[in-house]
Amino acid sequence: MLYTSDPVQLFTLVSIFIISIGLHEAAHAYAVNFFGDSTPADQGRLTLNPFAHLDMMGSIMLVMVGFGWGKSVLYNPNNLHSKRLSRLTMEQIIAAAGPLANLAQVIAFVGLLVVSTAIPASLNWNIQGLQQTLIMGAMLNALLMFLNLTPIPPLDGSKVLRAFLPYKLMQKYDGLEPYGFVLLMALFFLPGVSNVFQSYLHGASALLVSSLTRLFTF
Repeated sequence: MLYTSDPVQLFTLVSIFIISIGLHEAAHAYAVNFFGDSTPADQGRLTLNPFAHLDMMGSIMLVMVGFGWGKSVLYNPNNLHSKRLSRLTMEQIIAAAGPLANLAQVIAFVGLLVVSTAIPASLNWNIQGLQQTLIMGAMLNALLMFLNLTPIPPLDGSKVLRAFLPYKLMQKYDGLEPYGFVLLMALFFLPGVSNVFQSYLHGASALLVSSLTRLFTF
């Protein structure tokens, strides 16, 4: 998704990724805990410590090919309970919690970016370097959000979508899950398809970041 050959920028990118994916997965964990399942807490995932949420292969893939993922938050659907919400709705909220955490981070990075424009030059700060880091943080989180909203099992978007499907169609849709990783790899590496998919991710992310920037500077 994002890649750079500059070692300093690569270190910054990986650092932002670790924090961003940690907050993404933590949001899932806290949502699960809110609905009464203690599985994330029992597994040490009910924490803002990003290293508790890292997936080794996902981290290696980030460094090698420019995209990666965190460790999925496990839970028992039978333990979820709410007086007003169905299990499907609770699972939908749990799935949406991760992308919403990324959206919150996009807003935070863009807000800091706008604030940074008011820093006086007399302070002798590396304003350009700071702004590049903030833009990178906003773009990475936007990319993570749109990637996870892709409706391919087991990504978060599939869990959000399935709650709206009729039961029979939901069963067929769930049957895609064993092939989800292959489909995702095809989106990133299949010639022609990968160009379209990555253009969508980067275009949507750039549009979100630029729109928020204009909104904050209105």
